[in-house]
Amino acid sequence: MSVPVIPTVGLNRIAALVQAETTYIAAGINNTAPSSADTALGAENNRGAATVVRDGNMVTFKVTLANAALPAVTEEIGVFLNGGVGAGTGELVVHALVNFTKGTDDLQLVVELTINEG
Repeated sequence: MSVPVIPTVGLNRIAALVQAETTYIAAGINNTAPSSADTALGAENNRGAATVVRDGNMVTFKVTLANAALPAVTEEIGVFLNGGVGAGTGELVVHALVNFTKGTDDLQLVVELTINEG
């Protein structure tokens, strides 16, 4: 049997399924390197409902977190599907380290997820 191939229409459909989920982006203060075994942020302290836009096989998640609720330094972010407003809810699908020092502006997070084969 040959190696299966996921056609572009299949990749786009998977992206559409991701787009259709209730999505939250969370921020935290832990700087431990993300792992494929992670199911939560190391120290989540803020989250907001994301705006989700899809273009073909790319899904873009956006959220703005209010400055007043931010810690002095934000060091990790995560995208959660099927979550709620409460910390630790949902399925972690993206976990990344960031370095944002609180100033006077809100924190806008934009995460682009491209669904590719392999």
